[in-house]
Amino acid sequence: MIVMRQTVLKVPEYKLKSKNEDFEVTEISLLPKFFKKGPYTYLWIKKSGFSSFDVQDILRNFFKLESDDINIQGLKDEDGVTAQILSARRVLLSKDIHAFNKKWGKGHMYVLIERILGYGRNPVAERMLHGNLFNIVVRKLSPAIAERIYVKIARERFFSFVNYYDSQRFGVPGGSYNTPDGSYRLVF
Repeated sequence: MIVMRQTVLKVPEYKLKSKNEDFEVTEISLLPKFFKKGPYTYLWIKKSGFSSFDVQDILRNFFKLESDDINIQGLKDEDGVTAQILSARRVLLSKDIHAFNKKWGKGHMYVLIERILGYGRNPVAERMLHGNLFNIVVRKLSPAIAERIYVKIARERFFSFVNYYDSQRFGVPGGSYNTPDGSYRLVF
């Protein structure tokens, strides 16, 4: 007869994504080649409260573009503050950006075009995305657990993890940020 012992580990109490500002994502792009002229304008945007698909629709409607005229490199969460590159099949100028930001660049939910990166001949595409940089605030940790995290990160400053978009990473928009099956664990 084989007797198996089951070890029960207590997961520390924590809270992710209490506010959009608790989850910051900055896209690391393999930038397209820039030219002085071209049919595409490359924009650096910052957003909060909108999905990448929402941003595409907002920009299409505002600049009166067709459905395939706004391209992105990667999907970014709506429950966070995210920054990414996108391309618009139209030459946009500073006055266009100012008008857009006046309407969409303020409030709790916003889309802000921070700058024009340049102009080019091709749209951005998924294969041009190198990765993402995350700044994540974890709330409700005990001082002891917070200290253990600090010590571990100070020792092992660089690490990476597979970047899934959707509930595999940190839940779903407006929902619990601990996965339904409880599969996320803080490991120290």
